Amino acid sequence: MAPRGVLALCALQLSRQAGAEIGTGLCMDGQCINCIYCAGDCYSRCTCYNDINVCCCSSPPGYFARGYDKIACPGGTYQDDPGSVSCKACDEREDVLYNIHYRGATDKLECMEALCSTVCAPGNTTCEESQCHSAPLIVAKLSEAPVDQAFCDTLTPRIPSSACTWIQHSGASHRAAPVAAAVLAAAA
Repeated sequence: MAPRGVLALCALQLSRQAGAEIGTGLCMDGQCINCIYCAGDCYSRCTCYNDINVCCCSSPPGYFARGYDKIACPGGTYQDDPGSVSCKACDEREDVLYNIHYRGATDKLECMEALCSTVCAPGNTTCEESQCHSAPLIVAKLSEAPVDQAFCDTLTPRIPSSACTWIQHSGASHRAAPVAAAVLAAAA
């Protein structure tokens, strides 16, 4: 008989596959492993699997998640909603540049802190070309296929290949849910 932790891990994977969004990680898109945060309601944000010491939690504001780690929104983007798979553009104008290394904005006010002018002197095009992009360009880089891993590698910290896209994949049917329940029952 398989150890309880292995059975719980199998159940987690099966229940994840039964969800509306497949994602690329152990948890569903918009969730990260053991990244609990509390904003009043601490208990409904995570699904925990005690046998394998893992909780799948909604990513906090300022972040997105593809099923593993929470990833801070790159400069020029923000996220004000928990459990997100992408970030929102700070501005739709192509001529407004943002420091791509500023990370984790939770609202448009924090976007102001990421403006290129905070790191580059006015007219310093060398600095602007290496440190800054417009919000629409940043969103496009993370929303296009194929994935632009070279762009994600230029960010500090870099975005890993498992999270270097905001493209969502459609999910599987709910056929796997009863199987996952049976695996969990066998683990009990």
